[in-house]
Amino acid sequence: MVNILLATHGPLAEGFKESLRMFFGDSADMLSVLGLYPNESPETYKDKIQKIIKIKDDGDGVLVFTDIPNATPYNMVAVSISEMENHKIQCIAGVNMPLIMEAMASAYSGTIEEIVKRLQTIAPSTIVNLRENLDI
Repeated sequence: MVNILLATHGPLAEGFKESLRMFFGDSADMLSVLGLYPNESPETYKDKIQKIIKIKDDGDGVLVFTDIPNATPYNMVAVSISEMENHKIQCIAGVNMPLIMEAMASAYSGTIEEIVKRLQTIAPSTIVNLRENLDI
């Protein structure tokens, strides 16, 4: 199984997890979440990311979602990827509910590479301009 980590600023990751319970029930517990708070150094946050990856990676890898490209959570995942070469780690920045839902639905049946490829394919369809979509 591909494990999933949500690494975001503040309580956003926990909010996603709680919202996902509406769709996945207790299966939302498969998600690991990690918020970055103002009193925390990037180094401490990186250490927490790496600890979760070491615990959760059962050989199939860990897919990490971050909220903002090139911000601290994203950058600390990048450092972790370079420091943890013996783990399969992939990262998708710009997380949203449809992407997490797709990843969760695929976590048991696909490889981490297949899941990331699928997420990249569907990502544009996960945002919709209501006025254009409904032609109003």
